[in-house]
Amino acid sequence: MYGRGEKKLKFTVILILVLITLLVGMRAVGAPVEWLVSSQGNGHQYEVVCHPRISWTDAELSARSRGGYLATLTSQQENDFVGNLAQQTDGIWYLNQWGGGMGPWIGGFKNEFNSWCWVTGEAMDYTNWTPGEPNNTLGIEDKMNLFGEFSLMGNSWDDSANNGLPNFNLYINGYVVEYNAVPEPSSLMALGSGLVCMIGMYRRRKY
Repeated sequence: MYGRGEKKLKFTVILILVLITLLVGMRAVGAPVEWLVSSQGNGHQYEVVCHPRISWTDAELSARSRGGYLATLTSQQENDFVGNLAQQTDGIWYLNQWGGGMGPWIGGFKNEFNSWCWVTGEAMDYTNWTPGEPNNTLGIEDKMNLFGEFSLMGNSWDDSANNGLPNFNLYINGYVVEYNAVPEPSSLMALGSGLVCMIGMYRRRKY
């Protein structure tokens, strides 16, 4: 028979293992993709999140809550990598009334000095604006999203209003998160294995 203390410990460990399993499953479904250093990448990981009609502000808050931030595209290579990744995600892109493809939010915004900058404070030395952009429609377009020029999808940039422009039926359906580091499922499983070993050692000491 098990004592009350051992029963409580067993229940706690089982609960933790269930949570770990759920986390592994969630990561497998929407797994961030690493831009490998061996491919001249930065070792960061990127995740495209589908969220209908989300504001840029809410997207940035959500990205931070996930442990990352809205993606900052500081080179042509990074822009191409993230653009290609975004184009593999269903449910985000749509054509606006002028034939341009509206894509997910990224981490560019206009500051109080009317200058475009990244959420991380990195210099915006590289840009990839769609020709004619940023055009600041109605004087309120101060956030950045990916855009397809006369195409459903693309990797150039567009300026949009924080909440879209409902009168023009313009909105954004998702965002790209960049992670400096993301816990791997193998690390979570290693934690679970360690807990199993600990409970085994505890039981051996009891007998």
